[in-house]
Amino acid sequence: METNEEINTVKKLVEEVLSEDQRSRNDYLWLILQIWQKKQFIKVFVPYEEIKNMIAPETITRCCRLIQHTLGRYLPTDPNVAFRRKIREEQIRDYFSDNEWYLSEFQRLTYGVK
Repeated sequence: METNEEINTVKKLVEEVLSEDQRSRNDYLWLILQIWQKKQFIKVFVPYEEIKNMIAPETITRCCRLIQHTLGRYLPTDPNVAFRRKIREEQIRDYFSDNEWYLSEFQRLTYGVK
């Protein structure tokens, strides 16, 4: 598979999981396991011959960062995770404009305000 084709395939898979599973938005390892198990149908206890078929965790997380940080879609549902990942406040405001608790918690973490 060509590099561009693989990246487009991985991006599509990551976006599907992020849209279907909230936990995957906050936990890269969970995201990776969901990609491997539910999208690639690879068991968690991976036989050695399957390793070559697995999408690299770095590729999955890079695509997740592209979707969340650059495109501002499917942001983490935990404000602590958004803060740790340094997601821009404008994205947070646009995405969670109807969730006052999230916005307040993110601002508290970012600026130390109550």
